[in-house]
Amino acid sequence: MAKQTYVNQLQSVIDRSTSALLSLSEADSARHPAPGKWSPREVLGHLIDSASHNHQRFVRARFQNDLVFQGYEQNGWVSAQRYQEAPWAELVALWRTYNLHVARVMALVPEPVRTRVHTRHNLDDIAWRTVASGEPTTLDYLMRDYVDHLTHHLRQILGAGWEDPAAPGVRTRSLLWLLFIVPLAAAGASGSTTAAAKVLTPRVVTELTKHDTDDPAIWINPADRSKSLIVGTDKDSDGALYVYDLGGRIVNRVGDLKRPNNVDIAYGLRLGGKPTDIAVTTEREKQRLRIFSLPDMKLVDNGDLVVFEGDKNRAPMGIALYRRPRDGAIFAFVGGKSGPRTGYIGQYRFADDGTGHVKMTLVRQFGAYSGKKEIEAIAVDAELGYVYYSDETVGVRKYAADPDAPAANRELALFATSGFAGDHEGISIYKINDGTGYILVSDQQANQFRIYPREGAPGRPHEHTLVKTVPVSAVESDGSDVTSLDLGPKFPRGLFVAMSNGRVFHYYAWEDIAGPGLKIAPNGVPPGR
Repeated sequence: MAKQTYVNQLQSVIDRSTSALLSLSEADSARHPAPGKWSPREVLGHLIDSASHNHQRFVRARFQNDLVFQGYEQNGWVSAQRYQEAPWAELVALWRTYNLHVARVMALVPEPVRTRVHTRHNLDDIAWRTVASGEPTTLDYLMRDYVDHLTHHLRQILGAGWEDPAAPGVRTRSLLWLLFIVPLAAAGASGSTTAAAKVLTPRVVTELTKHDTDDPAIWINPADRSKSLIVGTDKDSDGALYVYDLGGRIVNRVGDLKRPNNVDIAYGLRLGGKPTDIAVTTEREKQRLRIFSLPDMKLVDNGDLVVFEGDKNRAPMGIALYRRPRDGAIFAFVGGKSGPRTGYIGQYRFADDGTGHVKMTLVRQFGAYSGKKEIEAIAVDAELGYVYYSDETVGVRKYAADPDAPAANRELALFATSGFAGDHEGISIYKINDGTGYILVSDQQANQFRIYPREGAPGRPHEHTLVKTVPVSAVESDGSDVTSLDLGPKFPRGLFVAMSNGRVFHYYAWEDIAGPGLKIAPNGVPPGR
């Protein structure tokens, strides 16, 4: 069988270039290297057009006896679709997804169709490296030519560093683009370029997971904060937890997890007589929680932490951990794929089972549910004593975190009820020592985060009114996490981590999120240990 090495090449190119493309800022992606030359946005838009046309060609070739296909006017297509005005991260996501599909289409073409020799074709017109009219050629040649053409244009944008398979996650920009970082003259810049410049660019984009990122959690290293870690889920039946350093490099991977959805971290659970930091993930297809010690990521449960009595309709998705300040007891709040209108959230208490492993006990089920979509994103403010969760497309609900609090099951607030493009997703809480700070909520389909005061309004602690909206480069972000602590030279004022489409997580510096309008914690709030 003739091997389709170009299919693997295309998949590899997509994987290695995605992070590098996303690291290019909105402003730089819009810059033209010279008058009349495409910007990176327009180059990527051209590659999207190339994917759409060649997708059809590779399918149609099965059902015709030649390689004669319709061409298109490339500059006209780029201009008509106004790629120059499209958000960069959306273009990257579309380019990536479409080409992953093209790779699948190519792999499915039967060998006799791929290798059949044709003399009737128009590859003298439509191929990147043309074949003279009447000269014999194959569909294999056209598909290989497609991959070479795509790689050529990526080199124009990124240079060559991203192609080194020994250095995944390299984010080297082409000298071509670095030479033209001077802003375009006002007369030549479109209004959209000004708007796009407001979209925040991450300081770091992580290396790729295998399947589908969903939710991150930050672990603070007590000995050296600059060596803190990010734990993130790769949501698939062949799923895993990935552990990253602050440079976005993968330093550990724990596999054999059946669709790990969300993850959270708690400090100081007593196991075997000693305090142990833990990462807890929802294993959705097994209807259970899995618990790992930190930073070594060793299992510390017996595989029996089944939630909602194993009800598959309530397969666990969201999780948030709560360390009660008055006694150090640690609880997990769990949300399922579905649930009742009242009592959607399960709260479980963790303890040592006597062998150094975790056992858990259900302490309550609480929380209103609109019935519209699902509840996944959950966050806890242990210091102020509240738990928040996103009732998707409806708003954010607030309750007391302590199950022993007076009227603990009474809803305290429903906010963030307007302005969202679609789903309410990840919630994270930026904490300042004086009890103030911010609640960040993902406006998923708008690729932005809406920010609300942690402390509420003066005299009205449960009144959370929008204070800022921050567009980000992360695409359709699900989970997020934030810390106000100094994590060293890269993130001295705090770190915000957001999931993004493309199998990555984005790291943003808090000062970039805050801008001139939000406060920065003077010392940060350390985790309870």
